[in-house]
Amino acid sequence: MDRRAYIYIVTPLFVFLNCGELLVARLGSALALVVASVAMVVLWGAVWVRLCRQQLRPEFAVLSILPQLVFYVSQYTQTLVFSETPFWGTLYALMWLGCLGIAIVTALPDTKGASPWRDPIFLLLIPLTTFCTVSGFLQYYPYFSSSI
Repeated sequence: MDRRAYIYIVTPLFVFLNCGELLVARLGSALALVVASVAMVVLWGAVWVRLCRQQLRPEFAVLSILPQLVFYVSQYTQTLVFSETPFWGTLYALMWLGCLGIAIVTALPDTKGASPWRDPIFLLLIPLTTFCTVSGFLQYYPYFSSSI
């Protein structure tokens, strides 16, 4: 999969999965989990193919969907996963950092030896991906730590 097709597929899916509060409010937790699961499978598959093409470890593709999966499953089961100890909140933050890392690595240019710091698309994707990841973490974290 070339980079342009990858970006066109992954970007809307990543933004869609970060709209979990809206999905749960509109569809209910069970249907939101089903719809998000389909989107997660497509996102995971695209990231997996991209990591294989870059000759990197494709098993890290699960990091691209893991934080959102935790949110949708916990909304479906109505549990406050991280309210007991701060360890789980730290683990969740590390999941989001892993998601950010995978998103940045898969956005690297296809050409070997080319500097990514000279690629305007890569330079544009770094702040956008970082913003989307941080906003997703800040949106989802309160649902795990309290009954707000």
